[in-house]
Amino acid sequence: MTHAMDDISIGELFQALVSGWFIFLICVGLSLGGAVYYLRVATPVYQSELTLFVITTNTNPSAMAFLAGGSKKTNPFQTNSDLKNTIISILESARLQSMVIPSLRHFFSGKTDPEIEMTLKLKRNVSVSYDSKNVFHIQCRNADPQVTVGVVNEYAQALQSLVYAFEMSSDAHFLKILDRPTLPQKPVWPIRSVTLAAAVLGGVSIGAFLSLALEFIRKMRR
Repeated sequence: MTHAMDDISIGELFQALVSGWFIFLICVGLSLGGAVYYLRVATPVYQSELTLFVITTNTNPSAMAFLAGGSKKTNPFQTNSDLKNTIISILESARLQSMVIPSLRHFFSGKTDPEIEMTLKLKRNVSVSYDSKNVFHIQCRNADPQVTVGVVNEYAQALQSLVYAFEMSSDAHFLKILDRPTLPQKPVWPIRSVTLAAAVLGGVSIGAFLSLALEFIRKMRR
């Protein structure tokens, strides 16, 4: 086997790839056919996003820590990492979810779902991400674009209600909405161009492998 592989020159490998054009054609055709079928049957996923800006210059650290479910003596502004973890804890807190869940039942199927089931649905559909310069994002993904907008807006209202009392008591503002969600027009997945490009690349790779394998078998039989 090793001797047969050593006997195959680079020129012969190139010739095997060129002469196996029909193999490439079949593989690419099958891959593209599978990709087109996938695009037709796959459930599109839409995403809406709410962008928040956290102001730390005039914020009460104890209030922030309390909102996150921690001790009022905790200072979440010791480092940028502490701030990130505190804000994410607020956005993912059970307290905020308990305010959101009653308003979200009509967005999901099964209006009589128990609270635990609703919480699991939120975890599957809603995520929190962190950007530089104290910018945070609440994102919702769902097959229904109306649901993504509605869920994110409900989170925004619940969050504003949750922090309102603390902002009034401290006469300071620490949360500002930079960008509200709009109804998404295109799904974030599947991406047609990416799916088709991956199909072509996969078809070419498989075609090259089969062409070289046939050339190797031909050499072995000599």
